[in-house]
Amino acid sequence: MATDEEKTQAWKNMEPVFQKGTKEAYTEWGADSYDKDMAALGYNTPTEGVVKVTSLVPDISARILDFGCGTGLAGELLKAKGYSNVYGVDPTEAFVERSTEKQVYKEARVLDIEPATKICYDDGFFDAVVSVGVFGLNGATQEAFPEVNRVLKPGGYFVVATRERNYDPTIQVGLDLPAGYANFVEEGVWERLADKKYLYYEENQVPGLVITARKK
Repeated sequence: MATDEEKTQAWKNMEPVFQKGTKEAYTEWGADSYDKDMAALGYNTPTEGVVKVTSLVPDISARILDFGCGTGLAGELLKAKGYSNVYGVDPTEAFVERSTEKQVYKEARVLDIEPATKICYDDGFFDAVVSVGVFGLNGATQEAFPEVNRVLKPGGYFVVATRERNYDPTIQVGLDLPAGYANFVEEGVWERLADKKYLYYEENQVPGLVITARKK
């Protein structure tokens, strides 16, 4: 169990990312510190995202993309459950290197996740895309949805675990996840499944939300 001092330091280490959300901020944070700090804060998001995606896609040979894979926290959980066709993409080179060292992905690539970036896989390549702690303030926005949809096969699932506040369009100009989902649903591209609330961090009881869509 983390000490109060470790928890305080974890929040402090995270501040530059909250402020800037850049690759440079994550690089400065460092893969070692990131893993340690997330453990100190009781970061539940990888667990919640993986529980949801594996309940929807029980076939352990299914191809799954961890979009914004970081140091491979979700990948570790998927590997422990026997999933062997998991791929990861993340913009921070040091984090991709760490996830590669953990050997939790079939392939991990450095890839910017800004809206205009093309995901480096063919149309309909994945059975599911899971993204934990990526969509939100200073992170990916609904502008990335078209690319996620492109690499999903029909019937595939898109699972996003995020802070609940990131589902509030008043938090950040340009971030409107509700409208992004609504547009795809109204156009008949996605079916929205039931949302699930959880604790994003155990520390300070930060609320989180798992949002799921199925490609028609």
